[in-house]
Amino acid sequence: MAPKPTIFTLPRGRRRMYFQLLVAVFVVAVPLLFLYATGYRFERITGLMETGGIYVGAELSGAEIYLNDTLVHETGTFRHAFYIPDLDPGKYTISVSKPGYYSWGKTLEVYAQIVTEAQAFNLPKDPPLELIPQTFTNQTTNATTTVLLSNPVYEETKALFATTTATTTKESRGMQLSDDGAHIVARWLRTAESAPFYFCIREGECVDHIPLNTKGEQPSYFDFFPGTTDLVLVTLPDGVYATEFDNRSGQNIQPLYLAPHADFRVIDGVIYVKTDDRIYKVEL
Repeated sequence: MAPKPTIFTLPRGRRRMYFQLLVAVFVVAVPLLFLYATGYRFERITGLMETGGIYVGAELSGAEIYLNDTLVHETGTFRHAFYIPDLDPGKYTISVSKPGYYSWGKTLEVYAQIVTEAQAFNLPKDPPLELIPQTFTNQTTNATTTVLLSNPVYEETKALFATTTATTTKESRGMQLSDDGAHIVARWLRTAESAPFYFCIREGECVDHIPLNTKGEQPSYFDFFPGTTDLVLVTLPDGVYATEFDNRSGQNIQPLYLAPHADFRVIDGVIYVKTDDRIYKVEL
């Protein structure tokens, strides 16, 4: 029978020393971790410095995110957002680009111990369009003649374009768009605490409405961009555009479909554009 192993215990004095050492490490580490989490960094020359960060979201995979013209991240298939930490307070230029898409950019103010948010959008320069045919063919039973039949999908969609374009108000998920006669204005209808980040530059500096960039033109029609309350689609004399609500350093506006007298409608979350007698489904 094998002898039982002998277990030696540490002397009481050593145990007390280890305990006191761990307590000291804890007491020192917790304040340092707190300072780090709240944006403080230690600089060799200037000592303890307060920093901030920028959190930027992008809808595209394979898009490049630049900070002051320096590439800092390329979005992947599943990770489209990126956080840039340890930034000294001041102004920074953020841009998001991808070949074949319009670039998005903004100059943002970074404040100490605050994460500055931004949401990029990049529309394709040549969006995929599916033509909705006006008619379709149907052969007779003897297969000797072909009959053109009216396409009911085209007729139903065309009827929606024929309705009045005197849009004055749109609402979605707490956001309201309204025409005040000079601008399209975005208003947040819920509590100030739940307002999107672009309504408040920083804590205590908020606005209750944001006029939207429509290139100095009065849109004949407007509606929310499907799937988001951060963008609006507008019909201008030279085409259909998307413009963002975030007006820090100006609002990005990008063309979706350029053609004189073009118009659009959002039907069941899908964008349709019309020019003359042609109607297209925009497949974004």
